[in-house]
Amino acid sequence: MGWILVTIAVLAVIAFAAWRAAFAFGSADTLNRLDGFYSRGQGATQVAAVQYGDNAQQRIELYVPETASGSDTGHPVVIFVHGGSWNFGEPEEYTFIARTLGDLGYATALVGYRLVPDGEFPAMLEDSAASVRWVVDNAAKHGVNADAITLMGHSAGAYNVLMTGLDRQWLGRAGLPDDTIKGVISLAGPADFLPLDSDSTKAAFGHVDPLESTQPIGFARGDGPPLLLLHGSMDTTVYPRNSVNLDKAMREAGGVSEVVEYPEMNHAQIIMAYARPFEGDRKVIDKTAEFLASVTQPSSATEPPSAPVQAAAP
Repeated sequence: MGWILVTIAVLAVIAFAAWRAAFAFGSADTLNRLDGFYSRGQGATQVAAVQYGDNAQQRIELYVPETASGSDTGHPVVIFVHGGSWNFGEPEEYTFIARTLGDLGYATALVGYRLVPDGEFPAMLEDSAASVRWVVDNAAKHGVNADAITLMGHSAGAYNVLMTGLDRQWLGRAGLPDDTIKGVISLAGPADFLPLDSDSTKAAFGHVDPLESTQPIGFARGDGPPLLLLHGSMDTTVYPRNSVNLDKAMREAGGVSEVVEYPEMNHAQIIMAYARPFEGDRKVIDKTAEFLASVTQPSSATEPPSAPVQAAAP
């Protein structure tokens, strides 16, 4: 029996190392494949795979829960935008997000967007808004509820969804009302990252004047969608102060926001927590489920968020 436990432990270490290597080289595909070996309660079925623009990177893959029935108006939907420093990433590498959210009863739209150099600011925000437009226009025929849309993203993708939710102009340019988005979930999102100090941020934003117009914290507002800001305290890629500062700005503006830090997690582990091999005690998934229920179910929408946790060192 002991050798079985040792084998399992060794395989877990190998899987973790493989995922970390894949993440470092710009691919979540390894994690996605590992997750696919695990059984699911409901899982998710792909019902659409389309381009929403002329660029091949402007893609959407739409998934709905396999067995659960939605409400009379369809499944609430999470639009997920991947990370990758605005330089790399593919929506199909994040099917594990759709499977996990499918288990919770949510449809998922996995969104790809123009990457640098085509995707320098504001292209990534135009694309995020265009993806919301596509979901709204196509929701009914795929059993999705266009009145229950939440945005979610990791790292660069979290930046995209924060700006799309907070800066009114992007949804407005897509012909959508300000209240289209019911909530935003940011996983390790860059929200207050001036001065630009990396090649990736300089490539995506270095041409903008003034640079302050690129920062989500500058668009914190009392009437913005509720925010859930999840961050690993060990994150040295996007420091936790990004989420802490945005949460403070939102609350000072009279908005609804909650920041949760996970002391043992780094930049990669916050997204890994949605995959079966690394979900652990499900505290990240459970927090996500709690927030989604609060913004998509009217009966619980009035529940106040819990107090913010202590900020990590910058």
